[in-house]
Amino acid sequence: MALEDRAVEETAHIVRALLSSLPDTLSKTTEVEIRLGTLIDKATNNRLSIEFMHPSVIKRADTLRFQATVHHEDFKSLVAHFSKEIEEKEDKKIIDSLIKGFRRSETIEVNGQPAKQKPVLIQKKKMKMIDIFCPNSKYDIRIGISEEIVKEDTLTLPVVQAVREKTRTTFKTDMHLIEATEVLSGRDANSLTEKLYEVELEAISSKYTKEEFVKTAIAFMATLDRVLGRQ
Repeated sequence: MALEDRAVEETAHIVRALLSSLPDTLSKTTEVEIRLGTLIDKATNNRLSIEFMHPSVIKRADTLRFQATVHHEDFKSLVAHFSKEIEEKEDKKIIDSLIKGFRRSETIEVNGQPAKQKPVLIQKKKMKMIDIFCPNSKYDIRIGISEEIVKEDTLTLPVVQAVREKTRTTFKTDMHLIEATEVLSGRDANSLTEKLYEVELEAISSKYTKEEFVKTAIAFMATLDRVLGRQ
């Protein structure tokens, strides 16, 4: 994938912030990912509005929340772009059941074929989040660092709080994965009425270096602007 560089003067402070915040290496259970979305001001329920000229790291506050979704048309544009740029991809259909403290995840289809995979329990612990407000772009980004533990599914009668049916395309490069996911969600499998679209980039733990991931983050921001346009 041809990822572009941003102008140095626009991103120097972001590079410094990421270099000081990201881990030097990743364990097998540590994830570093970039999520595409919108920083929302809770008081207005609208996108954060600050007169900045360039993307800026925003200090986390109780007055803000990050909405990790994109519009359908933008989702389609990004999928089309990555399909052209990245040769290796995989399509999956996944059923996630949200249980207190866990996510029960079952892959039911891979590349159009039934999957022979047992469901697993996933426990995810958020360790750090870095929000970047992009005033001239359609979306902001959140870089998240988390610990994800995958266990055998031993629950017999779990109390399910919500169900998410995911149709996901994963684009694979040497250093990272880009996941484009259409999500249907509801309280149970018979009430999947809310449809959302999510896009994220995740480092491959065994290939991760902090410096390369920072370069990827800056280049990913530039690619988003080129594909979706600036505002």
